[in-house]
Amino acid sequence: MSSALRDKYAPQAAVGPFRLLNRIAISQTCEIWEAAREPQGSRHALKVMLPSQRNQKSQIALLRQEFSVGRRLSHAGVIRVDDFGVQQGIGYLAMEHFAAPNIKQLIRQGGDTWLKLAPKAAENAAAALAYVHTQGWIHGRDISPRRRPPRERGVICRRNKSAAGPRTSDRTFTA
Repeated sequence: MSSALRDKYAPQAAVGPFRLLNRIAISQTCEIWEAAREPQGSRHALKVMLPSQRNQKSQIALLRQEFSVGRRLSHAGVIRVDDFGVQQGIGYLAMEHFAAPNIKQLIRQGGDTWLKLAPKAAENAAAALAYVHTQGWIHGRDISPRRRPPRERGVICRRNKSAAGPRTSDRTFTA
């Protein structure tokens, strides 16, 4: 990992085989970046632990679980998970990338585009959550418009499989 990455992920910083391009989102523990896998140049969404989380085994374990769960899921409404790694104590997870704005961004842009997508988006989000449930997982948090990038034809993608937990008899499906 470059020293630039340690100092707030400067442009052109690299994480594993990925070059960071544009920051998409930030949370308390991770950032999501548009990234290019080198040398192919293929685009991915790269979830990277913040430098303040370096060597945090619990955070690395959450990313590893997200990768483990995500790589076994195959549904049009679930974002494909491609890679996981740890470099100098910083965990990362590579996922399918979508350049389209999420539903929250569409609402903020105004107009009625989001209104046209809403019924199909809700239907597809429910289908994706139902699929995850039939695979033995429950997603119990982080269901929000900012996590819903609409695909063509209104298909909605799931993100953040680290929020998923195994389905057991004492848990209920929440959506």
